[in-house]
Amino acid sequence: MEIKELVPKSKEVIVQPKTQEGIFFDVFSYVLQDPLKNGKSYLYIISQVQSGDSSLDYVPNLIASFMKREFESGSDEFENSLKKTNELIDGLLKKNDIKLDLGVALINKERISVSKIGKAKMLIYRPRQDDTFDVFENITEFSKSHINNKRFSNIISGEIKKDDRFFFFIPNNRLNPKQKLIISSLSKNDQENFLNEINKIIHPVPCCGIYFEMKEELKKIIQELPKESPADGAKEKKIQITATEVAKINKGNALKRTVEKFKEMVIGEGPDDKNWRLTRPRGVNSY
Repeated sequence: MEIKELVPKSKEVIVQPKTQEGIFFDVFSYVLQDPLKNGKSYLYIISQVQSGDSSLDYVPNLIASFMKREFESGSDEFENSLKKTNELIDGLLKKNDIKLDLGVALINKERISVSKIGKAKMLIYRPRQDDTFDVFENITEFSKSHINNKRFSNIISGEIKKDDRFFFFIPNNRLNPKQKLIISSLSKNDQENFLNEINKIIHPVPCCGIYFEMKEELKKIIQELPKESPADGAKEKKIQITATEVAKINKGNALKRTVEKFKEMVIGEGPDDKNWRLTRPRGVNSY
């Protein structure tokens, strides 16, 4: 049996991110296997850390690795994983002088959930509506929930469709005048052409992001027959009687043996036996 499944086709976009002193960019893409083997989910993380301490370039990787572990551990709620990540980030911010911009997106089947700390944009182009917008600014087609914690404060979630195109990135003030060009490129190009254009549009402004588009794939499902337990098999064998075994039973002989045994119990073995009676004793019925 085959079913159609939505799968994101992604590509990381990094335009000269490491050349700007004191700013650390990183992009992470993970394919996560559901612990219950109900399918795969896709985790995308974009981050920018600003600090005068060059030794803190490990922070984006630390946060991404922590989040990946949380989702892989079987946490079935996006919100719970973000709350635990908030605790890690609070500890980092208390000990270090850093400014953090972070965006996270989780795709599970036909739903996407996103959240951010600081600056992050997620542009989406929907061909069936011929419309492009920022998910964080226009949530008419998505829902918004609140997290009772300090850093990740809101979750945007909603349904995704075949051929939806996304560009998830950390914006830069120098990119604001070019935003219309980015939106236009996203709406008219497929993945390969968009990636070629976006590098020309953004350069030389440092930028990191992830482009992904939703495609349908056929997935084979193997239907397993319910296995017979040993107890059920043994029980079935005990009560099963074949036609051959029934044929071996001589009904005439069985009836004869039953009648003879009954005679011995009631009237004895013959006329000379003391138990032989022509009249029934009191208390014995006609049978």
